[in-house]
Amino acid sequence: MPTSAKLISRPAAVKTVTNAHQIRRNLRDRETGLRTEYILGRVWRDFSILGQCSGMPRAGELNGGDFVDHLVVRKSVLLASAVFVACSAVAGSHLAVAQAHSASDPPLLVPWNRVGNIVLGEPRARVEREYGSTGHGYHVLAGITNGVQGYYLLHGGVVGVDFRDGRVEEINFGIRYYRTKNGFGVGSKIPLGPCHKTAAYRCEHRWHGFVWNEWIREKPCGCWTKVGLGKRSLPLTVDNFLKPWFFIYIRHGRVDGFRFVSKFVD
Repeated sequence: MPTSAKLISRPAAVKTVTNAHQIRRNLRDRETGLRTEYILGRVWRDFSILGQCSGMPRAGELNGGDFVDHLVVRKSVLLASAVFVACSAVAGSHLAVAQAHSASDPPLLVPWNRVGNIVLGEPRARVEREYGSTGHGYHVLAGITNGVQGYYLLHGGVVGVDFRDGRVEEINFGIRYYRTKNGFGVGSKIPLGPCHKTAAYRCEHRWHGFVWNEWIREKPCGCWTKVGLGKRSLPLTVDNFLKPWFFIYIRHGRVDGFRFVSKFVD
């Protein structure tokens, strides 16, 4: 997980900055040194620092706990646009829409392709019928090739959903509401288990087909990763891009968020 952006303490997060020049300078400073990934939960913390625009809730009001949702925003320049898009998106009637969608959303997490009633690979039209289309529950962050990247506000948090070619290509979230039938979800612990010696690693930890901390960009991801639909993960290499990839992010020893991608490319 990216670590270059420091989390802001809750007292600091409620500080309202009203000066437009200061807002632009804060955004510019936060973009410095940040590369290709943002955790949306961190972005929401930035919303609070920037102040409550048009009734924008503070992060603590959206989630009484540690609000860290793993919708990955792929370009640092999206931070500024994401801030102002979300500020306007959640104001007024949009919060009422979010509450209505939350009320009918089941607390289901089906490993590793379903969250509530949103299923990886299903038609966009079906998701929009139940959760809302653009401007009516679905909040767009950016256009992507043959699709769009965005999110729904559900259960006091964010469920990221990317659509491509008319289908759900990615789901990501960090909300405790969703659990497996055995109660596994955000906040759960995953044991490291024994070491497995491989050609690539002297000590590989495995859990339900996932491998620990082997996805490395600038540094290890701090996550469990599984590639493919088999019982064991395929190698975490560029040769397996465009296949399903699944990420379970860990923070302070507990599950912090999930990311499911049907055709992953980094």
